[in-house]
Amino acid sequence: TSSPRELRFMAERLSKPVGEYWPGAWCLGPQLPGHGTAPEDLNHITSTDYLRTVSEALNVLKEKSRQVFIIGQSFGGSLALQLAKTHDLKGLVLMAPFIHMTDATLMGIPKRSIVKLLPHTYRLSENDEPGLADPIARTDHYCYDHIQVPALKNFFESVEEFTTNLNPIRCPTILFHSINDKTSDFHNSTKIIECIGSDDRRLIALQRSNHILSLDYEHMKVEEEIRNWMKNL
Repeated sequence: TSSPRELRFMAERLSKPVGEYWPGAWCLGPQLPGHGTAPEDLNHITSTDYLRTVSEALNVLKEKSRQVFIIGQSFGGSLALQLAKTHDLKGLVLMAPFIHMTDATLMGIPKRSIVKLLPHTYRLSENDEPGLADPIARTDHYCYDHIQVPALKNFFESVEEFTTNLNPIRCPTILFHSINDKTSDFHNSTKIIECIGSDDRRLIALQRSNHILSLDYEHMKVEEEIRNWMKNL
């Protein structure tokens, strides 16, 4: 429900050279359909729409370089997994990838099933989880203040499609996930590590952040780890 802004600052820093150590990377962050506009725009977006957008962006990157990495955060991680199944990538970076919600059940009932019982529009309250542990980052974070039920249903259906059968993924993969993530359960990343077919896979557990790793307390650590990992592949 956010926009490319969540990753923009990380992309800008990764694009800049760091002495002889890091030459800089050409970065592209597509805006997903229905994101960064109005909540109602999400209602009719399907998995095909999402996949078309990120596939087009990937093709642009492939025209720039033969060595292409994908970085995906949250639902973007789900999309990145789908692309990695069918494309030859230099590497895959996942930050708090989404497969299942934290506390995926309510009184034993899957929260996905409860979605259809919600009113047509679910408005987020001040007590809803902001996805950021850093209070300063929260004040400068933009996202929708409500989500409509059709959009939630489409979202869960897309995630299920993108994260089924991960064995075809063979590229080197590194994952970052906070043990304190209140949105995407940490075990999502351990499941991905178990299910992908790559022999080169690594999971880094973070301690202080919440869900939006690109903006939270440990974003600089994540960026440095990404640089080192890419440089050494």
